[in-house]
Amino acid sequence: METRQNERTGRFIGDMRREQGFTQKELADALGVTDKAVSKWERGVSCPDIALIIPLARLLGVTAGELLSGEKEAKEEPASVQETAEEAVEKVVTYSRKHAGQKMERIKRFLFMGVSGIFLLSILICLICDFCITGELTWSLIVFSSVLAVWFWLLPFLTFARKAFRKALVWFSISLIPYLALLGYILKAPLLLPLGACVSLVSLLALWGVYGIWVKLKNRKWQALGWSLLVCTALAFVVNHIVAWFVGEPEGRLASDFFNIAVTVVLALFCFCLDYYHNRSEK
Repeated sequence: METRQNERTGRFIGDMRREQGFTQKELADALGVTDKAVSKWERGVSCPDIALIIPLARLLGVTAGELLSGEKEAKEEPASVQETAEEAVEKVVTYSRKHAGQKMERIKRFLFMGVSGIFLLSILICLICDFCITGELTWSLIVFSSVLAVWFWLLPFLTFARKAFRKALVWFSISLIPYLALLGYILKAPLLLPLGACVSLVSLLALWGVYGIWVKLKNRKWQALGWSLLVCTALAFVVNHIVAWFVGEPEGRLASDFFNIAVTVVLALFCFCLDYYHNRSEK
């Protein structure tokens, strides 16, 4: 029964979209979704999110009730009755969306407080154990700085911020080298900062490159995965040689590097083939 209703609603969305002169891409852009999502609605594979019912109905020139039922209502009823029914549907949708939003806010607060509490408890336990055993703060300072850094890096995800990954990446990029400098000072390891800085800069470039690939190819996940594999292979190659140069190890690892690169290129080509097949099947 539910599948038949989905198909009925989907056909209605497709008919009204064409009647209004929208392409799937134009309708998707107006709603802030992908054209594949619109295609799934029209094929009855899935339904629009409840938060999209009212804006979708307005774009298609129908009422929310007509959109949900999958057919236009008879115009025999007085306009005031139709408007009252439409207002009732809008109130139900608005209430449902508000209730879901309040529930999500409670989950966010619980998650934030829970994870923050675990991090804080871990720091306190390490500080107390370190002081009780050694009579001063030694290794616990490493734990303290590391846990605090990780907490700040995860903060956009813990607060469910918009574009959380990008914000976390920005904070990670800004704070990584100061964090390495602090670790080098605590550990009294002068090599840690220059080595870590070189590796960090190369890694950050790769991370931002991978992020840009996924943003650009968000609708082509297999292709994005293929390019990401190639970027990570280049990163591993460069990092290995940077470390070898700093610690004075010989760089006679051409066979191993060639094998790793060959395996990753094969995997990337496999991803590109899957992307090509998937893209053709969608047309």
